[in-house]
Amino acid sequence: MDNMDLLLKEAFEEMVTEEYENRPLEFPEHRFSLRFRIKMRRLMNQIKVKKEEREDDSSLLELYRPIHSRKRLLLMIALLLLLLGGTVVAAKTLISWLYQVTLEQREDHVKVNRYETAISENETAVTEGSFQKYKLTKIPEGYELMESRTDEIFKESVEIYKNSEGYLLLLRQNGRGEITMGNVTSDKTELKEVNVKGFEGYYVEDCETANLILSDGEYLIEIFANLSKEELVDLAEGLESVQ
Repeated sequence: MDNMDLLLKEAFEEMVTEEYENRPLEFPEHRFSLRFRIKMRRLMNQIKVKKEEREDDSSLLELYRPIHSRKRLLLMIALLLLLLGGTVVAAKTLISWLYQVTLEQREDHVKVNRYETAISENETAVTEGSFQKYKLTKIPEGYELMESRTDEIFKESVEIYKNSEGYLLLLRQNGRGEITMGNVTSDKTELKEVNVKGFEGYYVEDCETANLILSDGEYLIEIFANLSKEELVDLAEGLESVQ
């Protein structure tokens, strides 16, 4: 080995040693935004779909497949809520129209049965009537309205609030037959029954996000944010219809 090779070797070793000694020993903790986590959850569910399509059709993982039919979507949301609650009794009366769903537990899967019932004139009027939007009258300190949109044709409204730290508060409302919530939770967290101001529903935590899912039999309302159960319930108690 000539002098040039030795010099290069020493220079390289010195550079590597210096880089190693000056390496950061602690890394700052990164907090992903609520919007980012929602997008990643949807992306992971799409990835699961391709894998699950090659698996047995009786697998419970079929619950996570995207469902485009309104009736099938309604059934799958009901099934998911019942499974997460642990028993049929635990999920008794989330939404009145979900009474048309029955479950048959098998050894390796759950069979969903749906029986048709006559729609009353009142139910028809609710379905075909105008969209009655709800709004929050109590907004947590530091949160400001960032986005608001309403689609009366599809009976859907969304309001997004954001605070200075980047945390989001979302209020989403859907009418009967227009449910597009997707998965309520990804880790099968226990559901807790909630009754607020004439609404019945559930509170559930998914990762760092708290979800409050409510229904008055006419509309399905979801509030989720990085807040406690008590804070979400307090927000729900301030729900008012927009005249």
